[in-house]
Amino acid sequence: MKAELVNNNFFATGCESGKRSRLEVYFDILHILAYRKPMRLTHITQKANLNGAKTKQYLTLLTAKNLIAKSILGKSCALVYSITPQGLAALRKFEELTQTLPLPENRSEVYGFANQTEGMVIAK
Repeated sequence: MKAELVNNNFFATGCESGKRSRLEVYFDILHILAYRKPMRLTHITQKANLNGAKTKQYLTLLTAKNLIAKSILGKSCALVYSITPQGLAALRKFEELTQTLPLPENRSEVYGFANQTEGMVIAK
C-alpha cells in the first residue's frame, strides 16, 4: 500500500476527528514541496489546509532541520520554500515506513481497541 495525496494532503485521515498529528503535517508539507516548484507561504498554507500562523511554525522547524530551504525568487523578491535533498530523503523513508506499516483509519486501531477505557493505565 502506498501513501497517497488525498484532498491535497498526504494523509486521508489522521484520526476520527480528521485532525492530523504534527508529524503528519510535516510530511504533508514535504510531500507538497516535493512535487511542485518552489512555493510561497500562501500557497503552502492552502495546499496543506492550514492557517498562516501554523504554517509559519511548521516551516520554521522544517527549515531549522534543513528539510526545506527558503530563497528569494526573481525580481518580485518573493520568499519561496523548496524541499532539500535531506527533506526528500526523509520523505522517502516515511513513505517506505507507511508501505510497511499502513496508517490506521483512526488512532484506536493502533492500540487494537475502540473507545475502551477499561484496563488502561493512566500516568499520574
